[in-house]
Amino acid sequence: MVLLASNSKLVAEHALGGGISSEITPWRVLNEAGAWLTNIRAWNWLAGGMEAIATTADQSWVPLPEDFGSIIGVDSGEGYEGSVTLTTLPDLLRLRANGLEAAGYYYWAAVSYDHADITGTSTEPEAEVTPTTPAAALAKKYPTARLELYPTPTASVTGGILIHYERGWRKVSEDTDTIFLPSWLEGVYHRAVRIFARGYEEEESYSKDDALDRLMMGSEWAAAIAKDTRQQTDLGRLQYGAAQDGGHVRAHRFTGIVGDL
Repeated sequence: MVLLASNSKLVAEHALGGGISSEITPWRVLNEAGAWLTNIRAWNWLAGGMEAIATTADQSWVPLPEDFGSIIGVDSGEGYEGSVTLTTLPDLLRLRANGLEAAGYYYWAAVSYDHADITGTSTEPEAEVTPTTPAAALAKKYPTARLELYPTPTASVTGGILIHYERGWRKVSEDTDTIFLPSWLEGVYHRAVRIFARGYEEEESYSKDDALDRLMMGSEWAAAIAKDTRQQTDLGRLQYGAAQDGGHVRAHRFTGIVGDL
């Protein structure tokens, strides 16, 4: 069954015995509770993000997905035969500054954040928000993740960069928006929604931090972690380490299944 934002909004209202203040809005409560839940630990269910991103000629970066949380790996996609290697942003900027020429088809990549102005098309810091700024433009006033590349692509290639990433929270803003969570995590999420709602409306008499600590020490939280970690118990043969010699895995000595040594 699909969980809609309207359902979760009712949970917050039930915790308060009435509606949420217009100054707060239910969407702030739902999104902050969801962001807390997805950020508090490295959930396995978030780790399956994959997307092929097009490179643009003479543009030194590519946009990352809207639900991007953190990068796991990067590779070349269809239509591109080169390789892509992750590095740190300072190192990538150093490569740009030194003008190092890459041999063959080779890219370095690092995650950065673009701070769009009120038009959503520039990174100039002097952009100002005025009382007449449209609401749609104001919605773009937050940093968005992107992948910096060096050297700068010289051609536009559809699906040129393939990224593997950990998803983050998908924001909701309407009753009909879907809450993207596994069904076994909905109970924990709604507990967090109730806590965040009371934390805003009963700030002077209610400790949100204490309530979240109690949630994370409870059986419902433990059950969610157990479910998440048991999605795949067999990780295959061990590789990419001392067990690998000349490109061949010594399978008779190493395996990813406990008790099979």
